[in-house]
Amino acid sequence: MGSEPEQWAKDWLAEQRRQGKTGLTVERRGGIHIVRWATTWWDSANKKRHKESLYCGVLSEDGTIVEKRIDHERRTRYCAYVVDTMESLGVWIQDDPAMWRFLKAHPGIDQEFRHVHRMAQDELPGCTERIVLVTDSGECYVRYSIRTGPVMDADAIWKIVEINRKACGGSDLVVNSI
Repeated sequence: MGSEPEQWAKDWLAEQRRQGKTGLTVERRGGIHIVRWATTWWDSANKKRHKESLYCGVLSEDGTIVEKRIDHERRTRYCAYVVDTMESLGVWIQDDPAMWRFLKAHPGIDQEFRHVHRMAQDELPGCTERIVLVTDSGECYVRYSIRTGPVMDADAIWKIVEINRKACGGSDLVVNSI
């Protein structure tokens, strides 16, 4: 079977279970061994079982788990892309405030957040309000006040942002309110 772990990974898992660590599973995908912790719980209201799974990392042959790596280069590239996209919208920035909120951030990214926030401050000095969020998936969102005028409304600007987001392969962008 394709997802069956190799023998050394099975031995590692057996050792972990002997040490009392329950709920761990190892799955082979694309030549790497992924370690997950899983548990189930009974939902008495819906009368069915639910499974929760948490990604732990990639298991190496020496028995260490390598947690998810942060791709700094990808984040920097994406931030530059977002800055370029927002600057291209500057043609339509006029009066009437419309607030954009780009959500979907994950905890544990403080250093990357500070780095990208400084970058956005340098690149977007004229913005009255600016918040940059970087997700664990390496995506970056800029939230700030956009002033639209009679030339283009907020929905039209959103369509431009959406088209650009799809072009770069973004999938976590959520607009909360316009």
